[in-house]
Amino acid sequence: MYGNVLGRNVTVGAAAVLPATGSNRPLFIAAAVLFVGGLVTMVVSKLVAARS
Repeated sequence: MYGNVLGRNVTVGAAAVLPATGSNRPLFIAAAVLFVGGLVTMVVSKLVAARS
């Protein structure tokens, strides 16, 4: 009905590597670390851009 959806295969591939243990705590910890790292990078880049 919708034709070929972009990203469908990537989503299926990503779901296949998720842990099947029922506990996603390591996944959430990794996501939180990456999120905080991204925020720090964004703030530092804004400060450096403001100084120059």
